[in-house]
Amino acid sequence: MSENHALKSHIYLSIVAFIYGANYTIARTILVPHLIEPNGFILLRIGSGLFLFTVFYGSLIKVDKKDLLELIFLSITGVLINQIFFFHGLSRTSPTHASLIMLTTPLLVLLLTSIGNRVIFTLTHWIGTIIGFAGAIYLVLSISNLSDHLASIEGDIMIFINALSYAVYLSRVPRLLDKYDAVEILKWIFAIAFVFCLPFGICNVLEIEWNDFEIKHFMSMGFVLVCTTFIAYLLNIKALKLSNPSLVGNYIYLQPLIAIVIACSLREDQLTIQTLIAGSLIFLGIFLSTSYKPNKQ
Repeated sequence: MSENHALKSHIYLSIVAFIYGANYTIARTILVPHLIEPNGFILLRIGSGLFLFTVFYGSLIKVDKKDLLELIFLSITGVLINQIFFFHGLSRTSPTHASLIMLTTPLLVLLLTSIGNRVIFTLTHWIGTIIGFAGAIYLVLSISNLSDHLASIEGDIMIFINALSYAVYLSRVPRLLDKYDAVEILKWIFAIAFVFCLPFGICNVLEIEWNDFEIKHFMSMGFVLVCTTFIAYLLNIKALKLSNPSLVGNYIYLQPLIAIVIACSLREDQLTIQTLIAGSLIFLGIFLSTSYKPNKQ
């Protein structure tokens, strides 16, 4: 990888990390006052993603019929279930908890891909995985009694299901990446998800009281629909073309830091000793799990 490509990759991934880190707080400004119900927000996000990818990259291409079932599965795990539990969970928990629990995604991907590829875990891998999940469980069970009750066990569990669903998606999508362009897969995934989401999201969209929106709410919605949905996916793809998946994956570790700084700066959340302990355990677990290569069976 040339220095020019490396620099571009770091710039792209830094922007993506900032977008995802800010999204935890920005999305809550609409979800918590219930200006848009989660299902309606999900439909708007999927619809905007499909629209923008189609406008900039053309209509859907033809795919083999045998790949349609796999695309449906990827759409359900990577977009539909992923977004449903993310937005419902984010409306019930704090940005800090959500961003830290999402760090279990690399651990889950490691488990799923290793099982699928018949890889034997070393003792270090198992210790790291157990420590990482222990940190996530400790975070869920150590809900602090804050006066505004930002975090909840129910919300944290939903975010974890979101992380698990996304991990399943990440472990399966490489099967099609060798056959189709990444953008074409994204267009199909968003199109299928839009069809599935339409029946239970359209009512929430029609019930939106746009007169209740202030300028900050429109700006927040624009950020989620354009930046988080379209720009982040696009820059991730560009970074993958210029670098390697491991570099792209490593930038997920910046998201909690950015999310915590933004949330605490805007007084949308506060840092506790329990959060610091849980975050340290999760980071330690990820470090141990990804520092040693497992043995192939």
